[in-house]
Amino acid sequence: MAIDGLIKSPARGLYDAAWAFCYYTASKAAPDRVKELGADLMVAWSWAGGQPSNIPKEDLSLFVELFKRNGLDRDYALMTLGKASAFLKK
Repeated sequence: MAIDGLIKSPARGLYDAAWAFCYYTASKAAPDRVKELGADLMVAWSWAGGQPSNIPKEDLSLFVELFKRNGLDRDYALMTLGKASAFLKK
C-alpha cells in the first residue's frame, strides 16, 4: 500500500499509523470501492463510520489533524468527510 502511494509518508520511511489503520479497515470493508473512491475518501469513510451523527468538535479537530499530518488541508479534510458521510448513508 505504501509503495502504491495509498498510505501517506510524512517523512522518509515513516507512515501515519492512524491513516494506515483507517485505510486498511475501509479496504477490507469495501474492497471493490477503493479504486473508485480513492485512499483519502476511504480513510474518511472508515473514520466517519465510527462516529456519532453529531461529531464532537474535539473529534472533528482530530480528524482534520489526521489529514494535515498527511499533507492535506482543513478544507479538503472537511470536504472529504462530507463525501464519506454521504457514502455511509447510501
